[in-house]
Amino acid sequence: MSKVELKKYPNKTEEDRFYCNYNLELKRCRVCGEVKSIKDFYKIKKDSGWGLEYRCKRCNAIHSKEYYQGQGHKIKKELNKRYYENNKKEINQKTMEREIKKRKTEEGRIKYNAHQLVTYHKRVNNITQQPCEICGKLPTHAHHPDYNKPLEVKWVCRTCHGKIHRRKEYAGKFN
Repeated sequence: MSKVELKKYPNKTEEDRFYCNYNLELKRCRVCGEVKSIKDFYKIKKDSGWGLEYRCKRCNAIHSKEYYQGQGHKIKKELNKRYYENNKKEINQKTMEREIKKRKTEEGRIKYNAHQLVTYHKRVNNITQQPCEICGKLPTHAHHPDYNKPLEVKWVCRTCHGKIHRRKEYAGKFN
């Protein structure tokens, strides 16, 4: 293999490069190191070159078992928190840009004003938050069937509110 090809893939062994370049039916698991059929790897949606996981199905099962038996979800939550803290400025900037973009359209302005009006009236105690009108849970969101009538809201929990907007259930009840 030429030095140019070696520079292209600095973190791959020469054997890996052989399988990458010449044998598209085989792939090396980066965990156990075995060369296996590509059928032994899960497909992934991300653009990772091949569209396959870097772990074989067996190693993936072992990893998942260890992850869920341990406190993996807590570790991931901590990593997400750290990521947010390190990138807070960019995340907030993107959120603001999205909000501003929404408010530029006529429909977006009407929705925004309706939400702000309900927030204001909740704060000054003109409107009190009620239990969900569908399942009775608290806390609830103010659902606007008609944004042109901003103070006429239906109180629904987060779950039911999502169902209303996705039109899975309750399609005719509140719209």
